[in-house]
Amino acid sequence: MAAEIFLRPDLFELIAYGRGLNFDVSLKTNALLIDESRTRKLREMGIRKIQISIYSADAAIHDAITKVPGSLERSLRAVQFLLAEGLQVKLACPLMKQNLAGFREVQALAEKLGVPYMLDLTITPMMDGGEGVLALRSSPRTFAGAAGSES
Repeated sequence: MAAEIFLRPDLFELIAYGRGLNFDVSLKTNALLIDESRTRKLREMGIRKIQISIYSADAAIHDAITKVPGSLERSLRAVQFLLAEGLQVKLACPLMKQNLAGFREVQALAEKLGVPYMLDLTITPMMDGGEGVLALRSSPRTFAGAAGSES
């Protein structure tokens, strides 16, 4: 399963808990599950910043990477909902070989929408095109030995 935060049934409970501890909670999402109702709830809970992954301004490329037909359109619709409620939105383009030629078009899309843009070089599970859970490839002992702290 992908690490999409809106798939968590307890997401709003977690946000409320963090906000109750005075954390400034920001979210990172593909925005596919953000609708007007969830957007209002996010604003009411004091969420100010949402980072949305956009793989390409070309729907065919974006949707091929996400494997969800219509996902670019749905994510961009969510951007409009969020902006209408006064939330700060940032588009992030996770750089992959499939979208290498088009990352500047995502930047142009962000400029058109009037939102910040970032090139996201972070690699996390499911962003590498794999469909399974990533296995732990090194043990903590391996890392400790590499740092010279193993006895």
